[in-house]
Amino acid sequence: VRQSVPEYAEPLSGTSGTIAMAVTQAAIVHCVDVMLNPGQPHEDWEGVLRKVGGIEWHAGRSLDILRGAYRVGGQVVWRHVLGYARSQGASTDTLHWCAKEISAHVEMLAGISAEGYTDADDDAVAYTVAPKGVQAAEFDGAQRALLRVLLGTYLDRVPAEVSPIRRYDDDAALDAVHLAWAGATAPGE
Repeated sequence: VRQSVPEYAEPLSGTSGTIAMAVTQAAIVHCVDVMLNPGQPHEDWEGVLRKVGGIEWHAGRSLDILRGAYRVGGQVVWRHVLGYARSQGASTDTLHWCAKEISAHVEMLAGISAEGYTDADDDAVAYTVAPKGVQAAEFDGAQRALLRVLLGTYLDRVPAEVSPIRRYDDDAALDAVHLAWAGATAPGE
């Protein structure tokens, strides 16, 4: 995976490296288990995959990148299964079945991990008692001016008699505003 997906090219070290290796090994074993025991429940595994999706979301890697890593992992599993199955004299039908099962497993991994991205994104934008984001009191003059423009973009749509936009002409009121965002921070992402 590290050779095929540039976003994972960094050496795996520390806690995140240990987790990545453990999840990778578990995914391979789980794939083989599912092939040998098709009725096996996935509930415990689903929680792990959602967690992986959330970790990847927080690391700033897209679901497409994770899908790519899963596909590469599936190709590795396929090469090993193919070699073993051929050495055991498996039929072409059996090889086709194995390939289909591995492909389905890769898609299952990605699908459940996608739920982790959604969960993490929902958590990031959920309302909380404590404000999220950067407090306007920390902004310099140019940033404060941009924040007022941003507030105006939304609050100028409200009828003037009920719009709170004039409140933010007061620096103390603007200081209490927190700016938070969800999504990419670079243009075009």
